[in-house]
Amino acid sequence: EDVTPIPHDGTKPKGGKRGRRV
Repeated sequence: EDVTPIPHDGTKPKGGKRGRRV
């Protein structure tokens, strides 16, 4: 799972697989 501790938003510019754990 490629997730980051801060960006928990899928609406961010680069929140495809790094912003949200989908």
